[in-house]
Amino acid sequence: MKKLTVLCDLDDVLLDLLPHWVNELNQRCVLSGIYSDVKPCGITDWDIAKFFPSLTKEEVFTVTKKDGFWESIKPTEDGPWFIKELQAKGHMVKIVTASCCDTLPDKMRNFFILYPMFSWKDVTVTSQKQYIIGDALIDDAPHNLMGGKYEKILLTKPHNMSFDANAHGVNRVGNLAEALSILERMESKGDCAWKE
Repeated sequence: MKKLTVLCDLDDVLLDLLPHWVNELNQRCVLSGIYSDVKPCGITDWDIAKFFPSLTKEEVFTVTKKDGFWESIKPTEDGPWFIKELQAKGHMVKIVTASCCDTLPDKMRNFFILYPMFSWKDVTVTSQKQYIIGDALIDDAPHNLMGGKYEKILLTKPHNMSFDANAHGVNRVGNLAEALSILERMESKGDCAWKE
């Protein structure tokens, strides 16, 4: 059976960013004297700043640049298991992230601790994931899946629920176990974009 090249996003796919970020923003609001109890499940739009109207957009994103922010982020619940399963089956896993250059060093330092099976040679940083070659891309951002020549797998999150995956030929999954099932079907059919 043909082995796959699996492209995998970081934030909210392998790293549990949203709960930590929301918690930090709630604390920032409280420190400025405004009660805030936003829950991650309440972030129903890609623009997180909409849910913290008392903060400027700059304040919302500055939080991710503060010392220790990325060190506190944990892997997603099924992230390590998913990567180990893929690698055990002989698939090549590549990280494709649109991470901001300001946060990249701290984020990646923590990522390599949480996922020691990866190094910089496994990472591509780009805001245009459509140009990366692979058999499948797993992402939580619909715009990253549009136009690419790979199997499109959207990991369901509150912020992408309004996206009509079926209309765009995108596989919507509720967790990485479901994503693994799609990849296993691709492997068994030899349905791969990446050719040796």
